[in-house]
Amino acid sequence: MRTGIRLIIYFCFGLLIFNGLSNLHAQIRKNDKPYKTKNKKTKYVKTKPNDSASIRRAYVSDSVAAVRAYRESKHYRDSTAKAIATKSRLQQRTRENRADSIKDARQRVLDSVALTRKSRTDSIHVVQKHRTDSLARIAKYKASKRYADSTALAHREHADSIKTVQTHFRDSITAARKHVMDSAKTVRKHVMDSVKVVRTKHMDSIKLVRKTKTDSLNKIKTDKEKLAKAAEKKKLDAQKLKLEIKFKHKREAWSNDVMLKKPWSPI
Repeated sequence: MRTGIRLIIYFCFGLLIFNGLSNLHAQIRKNDKPYKTKNKKTKYVKTKPNDSASIRRAYVSDSVAAVRAYRESKHYRDSTAKAIATKSRLQQRTRENRADSIKDARQRVLDSVALTRKSRTDSIHVVQKHRTDSLARIAKYKASKRYADSTALAHREHADSIKTVQTHFRDSITAARKHVMDSAKTVRKHVMDSVKVVRTKHMDSIKLVRKTKTDSLNKIKTDKEKLAKAAEKKKLDAQKLKLEIKFKHKREAWSNDVMLKKPWSPI
């Protein structure tokens, strides 16, 4: 609505500008001399311009004065008041229509929600009643002697089955443990026997090597002793021979023949 009022105002303003331009050009062509006129409606003075700039300024001032005069007129005020009243009535009617539609939609939604809630509440009540009845029947059955007897029998059977399973489990563990211990004992005996055989073989080889080494050492020692005895005997024989030669030389030096051959003289 506001946009329509603006378009009407712009259209009126264009008409006034066009009318003013037409009057201005007609007066310029009629007389080139400056003149002054007074308009009864607008109450302003027109002056004939001398050049294009003055023409433009005069055109702008005339158009502004025309617009101001139009806005001060009773026709403009009446049309504006009428347009505002029309716009207010349209807005009021639009708001009322929108409020009525919103109210109707809200009422429909509330009615549907209430209906859905009622149906859901009824279904919940039915389910709750069924659950309460079933719980009551269960409680009554649990309070009976038949349930107590069956429960005691089931507990006894369960305990017997657990005991049987435990006994079987312990027996199986004992058998498995005995089997593992027997197999470990057999493996250990086999390992010990093999270790004993290997150790005996190793000791025999060590003894043989040691005996061979001892025999070789004894033989070397015996050979060394023999060589040492031979060397000692040879040394003793050489010393004996040297002593004998020395004694022989001494005997020969102090023998009668030698002593007789020495010159004897008195002192």
